Amino acid sequence: MSPIRPPVTKPIAILMSPRSCFTVGAPAKGWRLIVGLALLAGCARFESRPISPVETAAILEARTLADPQLRSFLEKNGRRAFPAWPARSWDFETLTLVAFYFHPSLEVARAQWSVAQAGV
Repeated sequence: MSPIRPPVTKPIAILMSPRSCFTVGAPAKGWRLIVGLALLAGCARFESRPISPVETAAILEARTLADPQLRSFLEKNGRRAFPAWPARSWDFETLTLVAFYFHPSLEVARAQWSVAQAGV
C-alpha cells in the first residue's frame, strides 16, 4: 500500500500570473477572449463619403453668434436670459456653451435624436 500524498498545489504567484492562462494544459480562456475581441473588431465598418469643400466652407461660414437657435440653447443650458441679442460681451462659460453648440458631434447627436423621435 502506497502512502497517501497531499494534493499538488501551485504557488499563488503562478496562479495569478498573466501567463498562467496561456500555458499548455490550462483552460483556453485567454485565447477565447482574444478570438472574441478579434471577431468583434471585424464588425466595424467604414463608409466613405465624398467631402465637398465648397459645401463645408458654406456651412462653416453660416455659423454666427447672432443665431436665434444659439440664443435659445444658451438660455436653456446657461440658465440666464439675454435681453439683447447678440450679446455684447461673452464670458468663459457662455463661450464654452457656444463651442458645444457648434461642435460637429452635437450636430450628429441632434440628427440621431430627430430620427429617434420620428420613429416613435
